[in-house]
Amino acid sequence: MRVGIALDLGGGDIDGAEPTVEFAWEIGALPLPRGGERIAFGELFTVVRLVQYLCPDADYIASREVKIDPVTVELRLALPKAFREAGFTLPELRATLAGLPCVSELYVPGVERRTA
Repeated sequence: MRVGIALDLGGGDIDGAEPTVEFAWEIGALPLPRGGERIAFGELFTVVRLVQYLCPDADYIASREVKIDPVTVELRLALPKAFREAGFTLPELRATLAGLPCVSELYVPGVERRTA
């Protein structure tokens, strides 16, 4: 199963960019995490804040040029306070996530431009 991720970096702008990293996470047959559970992406520790299921209508699905799944799942994650205070940089965050085979469609604001 593929899950859409929005990682809230917390606080105000980080390096002058909006504080949300977006990516797709391939979890295979693993169960979906619930609110409050922790997920480690390499050295990056996160906490699940919200699990959201999206069910677009049939007309919307039919109108898209690319295949749209009838049900998608999105998770909103946050960084624990200790990690936010550790002084990470956006390029370090990007390098950590980009090195994981389960992560795709990575967008880190302030590091790269959105292509879609």
